[in-house]
Amino acid sequence: MDDLVELIAHGLGIGHIGLARGPVMGAVTVVLMALLPRTRLAYGAAALLVCVLGFWAAEVADRYSSAVDDVLIVIDEAAGAALLMALVMPRTWRDIALVGLGFWLIDSLKPWPVSLTESVPGATGIMLDDIAVALVVAPFLVVWCRAMERRASS
Repeated sequence: MDDLVELIAHGLGIGHIGLARGPVMGAVTVVLMALLPRTRLAYGAAALLVCVLGFWAAEVADRYSSAVDDVLIVIDEAAGAALLMALVMPRTWRDIALVGLGFWLIDSLKPWPVSLTESVPGATGIMLDDIAVALVVAPFLVVWCRAMERRASS
C-alpha cells in the first residue's frame, strides 16, 4: 500500500494507537475543525476535503487489507466528525465538546438508521456509517446549540 494512502486511511497514525482509535480520531478532528475560521465555507470545505480523501484512501486501503472494515482505517471517523462540525457550526467550546460526545455516542451505539449502513460492503460501507452518524445527530445538535445560544443571550 502506498505510504500516503496508509497515512490518510490510518488517520496520521491514530489508527495504530489501540482500542480507542475511533474516538480519538473523532476528537482530534473536532478540535482541529474548531481551530478553523468559523465560517460555513471553511467548515464545509474542510469536511468535503476529508470526505473525498477518506473515500479514496479507504477504497485503496480496503483493497490491500484482508480484514473486513479494517480497524486501522479511521479516516471514516474524521469524515463523520468533520461533516457533523460543518452541519452544526458550534460556536462555543461547550457545544464543540457536545458535538464530539454526540458523534462518539451515536457512532458507538449505531442505532437505526445508522445500523442500516453496516451491511454496505467495502470502502463505501466503511465511510457511510460515520457519515450517517453525522446526518442523524446534526438536527438534534443544531436545535440544542441554538436553544442554548438564545438562552444565554436573554
